[in-house]
Amino acid sequence: MDRPPGEDMSTRTWCLETTDRGRYCRLPALTRLGLTHGFSCRDLGSSEADGFLAGILGLQQLPLARLRQQHTSTVHDVSAELVKTPPVGDALVARQAGWALRLQTADCLPLLLVDTRSGHYGVVHAGWRGTLAGVLHQTLQALHSAGSGPGSTWMAIGPGIRACCFEIGTEVVTAFRARWGERTRHWMRPGAGSRPHLDLVAANRFQAAQAGVPAAQVLDTGLCTRCRRDLFFSYRGDGGATGRIITLAGRP
Repeated sequence: MDRPPGEDMSTRTWCLETTDRGRYCRLPALTRLGLTHGFSCRDLGSSEADGFLAGILGLQQLPLARLRQQHTSTVHDVSAELVKTPPVGDALVARQAGWALRLQTADCLPLLLVDTRSGHYGVVHAGWRGTLAGVLHQTLQALHSAGSGPGSTWMAIGPGIRACCFEIGTEVVTAFRARWGERTRHWMRPGAGSRPHLDLVAANRFQAAQAGVPAAQVLDTGLCTRCRRDLFFSYRGDGGATGRIITLAGRP
């Protein structure tokens, strides 16, 4: 297992960075693994967060790759053409340094991937539809087919809605059982009312494990967007009319 020098990876800590324009959060352990990244906070807004985050993170000179996110399991390799014309999809993979990758979310999980041996990295937009369709598993397959290995792949889970707040309908439970079988009972939690709650983190941890990523190499901010509306936009918490958390990741 590859570890960054001097870092205790048993901790799952995040830090809040404060600037004169607003705040963003990151995982120091992931930074030490070689992936520059940040998740914008509410006070940065949405429309200007891209450029501001890129400048603060030192990614402003890199081509910015983005997607037309539609809750799919479609994964794209980054290219100059993709930067010019963003396609429909929900995951990006970079096979070499020199790209900045972007996601926008407001409850869905932003997942970051980096391979410490090959240097490949990626980002994944994982809401319940994408998780149901296996978007993380597809992305890890794309990374590994390009020469990355499960033993040197790390994943980080950014701010997103957690099981404490993610109430779902029976049709979602039925869809998950049809796709993933009885194991989905471990991803459902009782809610305060009659409707169950979905644990997106557990479902995506399973997909990572299924692809061979060791559990000890999954880092988690533990941040729930609905619980932490003081920091983050939340589609459910804000009643649908809200901004977006901007996630940037890159290797200059």
